[in-house]
Amino acid sequence: MTSDALRPMKEPEEIADRFIQAWNRADAAALAALFAEDADFVNVVGLWWEDRGRIRQAHDYGFRKIFANSEMRVQRTKLRRLGESAAVVHIEWTLVGQSSQGSGEPGERRGVFSFVLQKDDAGWLAVSAHNTDRVPGAETHIAGGDGLAPASYQRIDPSQLS
Repeated sequence: MTSDALRPMKEPEEIADRFIQAWNRADAAALAALFAEDADFVNVVGLWWEDRGRIRQAHDYGFRKIFANSEMRVQRTKLRRLGESAAVVHIEWTLVGQSSQGSGEPGERRGVFSFVLQKDDAGWLAVSAHNTDRVPGAETHIAGGDGLAPASYQRIDPSQLS
C-alpha cells in the first residue's frame, strides 16, 4: 500500500481518484482503506460485503482471479453534500481488460458507483458503496427460467410481461 493510500481524504470527491488508482494498482488494501471499518459494499451482481475486511478480501480475490490486468477509468463524477459531515458521490466508470472465461476477449464494461461518505476527525471515509453495471439498451431485467435477461420496455412484446 502506498503512503498516499494511508492519507485521509480531505474532500469526499477524492474517493473517485483514490478508488480508481487503487483498482488500477490491484491494491485491495488501499481500496479497503477508503472505507469505514463497518462499511457496506454491494457489487454489480448484488454480493454484499459488510465490513472493511470483507471488502478487502473480496477485491483481493477479484484482482487475482478476474481483474488482474484490468484498467478502470472515471468518465464523470458528481458530488452531493448532505451537510457538513455526509456526502454522496456518484462515479460513472469504464473498465477494460477483465479476464476472460475462455469465450473470447471481454469488451469494455460501463457502470456507475454510488458512494456514501462520512467525515470524522481524521477525514472522509466511505460508509457505503453500490456498484452497478450498465447494460446497453436495457431499462430493467426480466426473470425467467434461465435467470435474468436485460429488457427494454420500449421494445418488449407486451405478451412477455404477463
